[in-house]
Amino acid sequence: MKIKKRFAMVFFTTAMSLSGISINVVAGGNQLTCQEHTIAVTTAPDETTQYNVVGWLCAKGSFANKTVQVLLSGATYGHVYWDFPYQPQHYSYVRAVTNAGYATFNMVRIGIGISDHPHSDDVTLFSNAFVTHQIIQALRTGEIGGVAFEHVIVVGHSLGALISMALATRHPLGIDGVIMAGYAHRDSTVDGFFESLYPANLDPYFEHLNLDDNYVTTKLGVRGRFFYYAPTAAQNVIALDEATKETFSLAGVDFDFVTSNASLFINVPVLIINGQFDVFYCTGDAGCNEADVFEDEKDRFSPEACLEVAIVPQSGHDINLQRNAHVAFTKMLRWADKYVGVDGGNIGVCN
Repeated sequence: MKIKKRFAMVFFTTAMSLSGISINVVAGGNQLTCQEHTIAVTTAPDETTQYNVVGWLCAKGSFANKTVQVLLSGATYGHVYWDFPYQPQHYSYVRAVTNAGYATFNMVRIGIGISDHPHSDDVTLFSNAFVTHQIIQALRTGEIGGVAFEHVIVVGHSLGALISMALATRHPLGIDGVIMAGYAHRDSTVDGFFESLYPANLDPYFEHLNLDDNYVTTKLGVRGRFFYYAPTAAQNVIALDEATKETFSLAGVDFDFVTSNASLFINVPVLIINGQFDVFYCTGDAGCNEADVFEDEKDRFSPEACLEVAIVPQSGHDINLQRNAHVAFTKMLRWADKYVGVDGGNIGVCN
């Protein structure tokens, strides 16, 4: 597949627009409005070099008086994970959340896609967290979309879940809740996964970017094995996942942080949600169950986190991209409604 064709597929999403211009997407008789925004950020508080990060702000109707969900993708994934262009009425989390009354800000994280690519050494777990902190502050002050969002939920998948944990512990201001998908305080090393990666500059998708060798991506044909539960995975989805894969920086993986007690310092409600057969965290023939995961996790979070655990049956690591994605979306939305609400009306309620 040629580069031009590949990027045409990447950006054929419901959130596509010209920078600073809104577009309307009609879905089921309702109007979804999305705006593309480019935000200048730094990778650390004491840095002066600025980089551009791109994201799409979406909602049905007005952006005003809505809780916004900030979406953080995992390693080798970009914004397409949250707004999947194949059968979006089924696989797009952006569609599901905006249908329910929330706004979303779907980030192209620093170091991937059409956002800027600093040297990989500067694209760490904690620089990602600081970049996201700047995005949240811009959302809260009205610099993005012209509406000051009072309430923010951070939703991270896999590496994005780790970023959300780093964010909530180091830069908690302005966060009302955290959803951590595809994550647990367990050893996430899977046989063969790191062998399935290679420098992105060797991949025809990315060779034109001239990235340094510590930007990596997956080799051809491995994504179905690691990211999906085969019985509920569609081959068309896996093929498009392959065509829209992204890079990630090896400096962004901090295995000590994965199993650390940093989560004890999160003081807002937290949902952990995993697929039953997530190969990174759920082992054995029966996979994960909610009671066991909650027992493992409950002492790793403060009482203020009001920790809840959800397991998506018959699902793998990519809970958004399995045929039963609606089950994951329903669980995430029920939690968001319970602890924050579409207008922030349920903040502070810990049931």
